Amino acid sequence: MANQKFIAQQVEQLSKKLGMAKEEIVDAISQLTKGKSKKEIVNIINNLDINKIVGLKTAGIMAGYVAAQKDILLSKEFFAPISEEELQALLIASEQYFGANLVGMGGVIQQQVLSGIVNRRSVDEIVELIGKQGYAAHSLDRIVNDGMNNYSRAVSSFMMDEAPENTKYVYIGPADEKTREFCLQLMAAGEKTRKEIRDNAWTTSLTEGGGVNCRHNWERASKKVKTKFHNKSKAQELIDNKQNAESPRINEVQKKEKKKKYIHELSTNQFKKYRNIAKDRSDGKISQSEFNKKIKDMGL
Repeated sequence: MANQKFIAQQVEQLSKKLGMAKEEIVDAISQLTKGKSKKEIVNIINNLDINKIVGLKTAGIMAGYVAAQKDILLSKEFFAPISEEELQALLIASEQYFGANLVGMGGVIQQQVLSGIVNRRSVDEIVELIGKQGYAAHSLDRIVNDGMNNYSRAVSSFMMDEAPENTKYVYIGPADEKTREFCLQLMAAGEKTRKEIRDNAWTTSLTEGGGVNCRHNWERASKKVKTKFHNKSKAQELIDNKQNAESPRINEVQKKEKKKKYIHELSTNQFKKYRNIAKDRSDGKISQSEFNKKIKDMGL
C-alpha cells in the first residue's frame, strides 16, 4: 500500500527543492542579463536551452523522485503477479510525467523571466508570476503527490487485473477535513470486489483516486491493511457530521417552501385577485416592484 506519511514527507522535501531550483534559475538568468540592453536581453533569453538548464538544475530532484517511487514499492503488498517489465514500464511513465511538468515549468520560467527583466521586475516578482501560472508551492506539492500516488495506484491496478475475481479491496488513506466527499464515501463503503467497484461507477478511482492531489487508493483487504490504513469508521463519522450540520439549513428551506402558495392552490377569490394584479401590471398601472409586493402579500 502507499504509505501516505512517507509520500507526504517526500512531497514536502521534493517540492521545496523544486521551489528553490525555480528561484535559482530565475536569479541566474537575471544575473546573466544584468546591464544588457533590452535587445541583448531578448536575444540572450531566446537563445537559452531552458530545458537543459532545468534538467541540470533538477537532476538530483528527479533522482530523488525515482528513488522514492522504488521505496513505495517496498511498502506495498504484492497480492497478485506483476512482472519486472511492467513495474519498470510504470516507473518510466511516472518519470516521464514528472519530466513533462519540469519542461512545462521551464517554458513558464523563460517566458516570465524575459517579460520580467524587460519590465524591470524583481526576482521575487518574477517568481510570484511563475507561481500564478501553475508553479506555486502548492502546485509543486500537487505535481509530486499525483506522480507518486498515481504510480502506486497503477501498480495495484495491474495486480487487480491478475487477482481472483472474488478478491476484496478497501479504499485506504487519510480521513480528515481535506478529504473529498467522494473519497469518504468509498472508504465508508468497506470491502468491495473489482466488479463491485466498477458496477458502482468507481472505475476511475482505481488509477486516479478522487482526482487531482488525491491521497487515496484501493488495496487488497488484508488484515494489516484494514487495521492500519482503512479508515472506514472515521470516514462514516465525517459523512454523518456533515449531513447533521446541513440538516437544519435544509429543514429551514423546506419550511419556507411549505409556507409558499402556488397559483393552482388559490381559492376562486384569491385567483381573481391575482388575475387583477397581473392585469394591472400588464397594463402598466403598477410597477414590477409593486407587482412583486402584492404577490408576496398573497403568499405566492
